[in-house]
Amino acid sequence: MPDRLPPDGASPDGARPDGARDGRGGPALVAALVGAVVVPVAALALWASRVADRLPDPVATHWGLGGTADGFASLGGAVGLAAGLVVLLGVPFALAGWFARPVPLRRCLAALGAALPVWLVLLVGDSLRTQLDLPTAAAAPSPTWGLFVGTTVGVFVGVMVARLVPAPSSEARRASAPPPTDLPRLGPGHARPWSAPLPRSRAMTWVLGLAAAVLMAIGAVAGLAMFIFLAVLAAALVGASLLRMTVTAEDGLVVRAAGLVPLLRIRPDEIASASVTEADPYEFGGWGIRIDLDGRVGVVTRRGEAVRVVRGDDSEVVLTVDDAATAAASLNSAADRAHRA
Repeated sequence: MPDRLPPDGASPDGARPDGARDGRGGPALVAALVGAVVVPVAALALWASRVADRLPDPVATHWGLGGTADGFASLGGAVGLAAGLVVLLGVPFALAGWFARPVPLRRCLAALGAALPVWLVLLVGDSLRTQLDLPTAAAAPSPTWGLFVGTTVGVFVGVMVARLVPAPSSEARRASAPPPTDLPRLGPGHARPWSAPLPRSRAMTWVLGLAAAVLMAIGAVAGLAMFIFLAVLAAALVGASLLRMTVTAEDGLVVRAAGLVPLLRIRPDEIASASVTEADPYEFGGWGIRIDLDGRVGVVTRRGEAVRVVRGDDSEVVLTVDDAATAAASLNSAADRAHRA
């Protein structure tokens, strides 16, 4: 996410987006979720009806690994299938993004509810575009560029919709008092800024490597365009797993992917306490940045030592990191300084 967007969905100064007076997101979020489901399908149906006489009958709807069309349907069936999948995939996520309680979970669900319909419709639309003026659908090339464009536009739309989910204001998240005195602090002479990578488990490293190798192998078989797309996807997958946690008195806690992309931020005045704990990926449903059913955020890359941060509104973030005691001491010291200021 861009540096200007805190992970909880609030603006940098804690203000809520316009229309979020009811605490759920207001008409802007409703319009975005409904529009992301309805507009792409309507646009696809309208465009398909206008180019129907330029398309073969039946049209290709599925391609094998070699890029050869191996599934066919009528134009109405292809558009109807796309609409059905949008309803099946997009609507439940959009509804969950409106009704779910934890803010991080709402943001993720709303983003999926908006991104999936856009991705699916652009993919289907490109598959039809490649068949314009063809005598038979058997010669249709696979919609590789539709997959690339659909993914890119879908991610962008999902991020924009996630921004509309309101979050507690900075006042609500602000801790009312410094962390308890029995929690660790940095001693005299210790450098206040602290930074360390979040260590990955051996299993996570193997799984990521295997997933990247499989993507590259599929791309090598499927053609140049698909190879480029899957190579970018594999690089993004590996880069997203290279997480680093940094603690400073000015910014508080920041987690970045590949040293560049900020994924999580907790301001120093939001830190009510930081302590050492133990974490297990299974508590959060796997590795990475996860949200459990209680709304706890976990940045979990292995089992074992972790730091537990509690905000002023009692929301929790758990991060697996080596030397969690120093991390907790740095966070508590940063909170002390924020309260003194």
